[in-house]
Amino acid sequence: MKARWLAVFSATLVACTGTEPSPPSKTAEPTGWLYLRSTEGLYAAPIRIAVGSGEIEPIELPPPFEADPYYNLQDGFASPVDGDLTGGAKLGGLFPESFVLDAATGQVTIYRESASAFTISVDAEHRWAPDGSAVVFERHQTSGCCSVWVLLHPATGVLDTLEAVASRVPFMFGWFGADTLLSQRGGRYRSYALATGDTATWNLVPFNPFRIPTTSLDRQWIAHWNRMDSTVAGEGMVQFIQLRLRDRRLGTDTLLLTARNTSGATTTLSESFDPDSRFLAYCTTFSNIRIRELATGRTAKNLAVPFCYALSWSWGPEGRPAS
Repeated sequence: MKARWLAVFSATLVACTGTEPSPPSKTAEPTGWLYLRSTEGLYAAPIRIAVGSGEIEPIELPPPFEADPYYNLQDGFASPVDGDLTGGAKLGGLFPESFVLDAATGQVTIYRESASAFTISVDAEHRWAPDGSAVVFERHQTSGCCSVWVLLHPATGVLDTLEAVASRVPFMFGWFGADTLLSQRGGRYRSYALATGDTATWNLVPFNPFRIPTTSLDRQWIAHWNRMDSTVAGEGMVQFIQLRLRDRRLGTDTLLLTARNTSGATTTLSESFDPDSRFLAYCTTFSNIRIRELATGRTAKNLAVPFCYALSWSWGPEGRPAS
């Protein structure tokens, strides 16, 4: 049965303050929903899968979203607090514009570059803070000359420019807790403290040029990727990707997955921690999600999906902290 957006994004997930959540029940199994794309297509509509049952539901987006998938989400991320969705979408125009869809009311607010209908920015790479307080994204200004790095505060509608010099706008970025941004530029990771604007080299895991590390809400666990070349009989040199899991408390770095990264690729770079920092979901193949219990290393679930991609959108809404 198709789920309306109001029903899909209505519950509350854990906020990330940099402190550890209360320990969950040792017998608790992973719950809630994982959000992902329905097909390999760039403009595929989102779906969700129930972690407990494996049930898959398509998600219908209300107006001003259009029925044609080409105009739907270019990227997106569900708020871990209230299920609101942010992202870029062609809301009747030619270019992706930033929006926030309120899960409680269905209201869609569009954040254009200016009030002028003739000034349209091209927005991409939206990433919602783990506490739901802000959205960071890249904006290519059609009224200016270049890309800028922008922070949106949905509660107030305020847009802060983090970086206005195009040559310093990060190539990739994400979050490390709710108060720090991670970015990749110039062959290294850098942190950006929102409170002060201070930047520093971030080297908790080895650098790779193609994927920002994903961090659990308690910041203990870091999922990160690397590339390696290996000789394969009859094929010569073949490139592989590896997903690794760093435990900052114990100082361990565990190999989770090795997959081809050239012709014959078998999976996508897509992973997500649950809001309790107890489980990690990642794609083992194009059609399978594996859920790993972090404390024990056991495989808690394998879930069959039509296409495994964009798990970083959200784990929720019922994946809230254990009481």
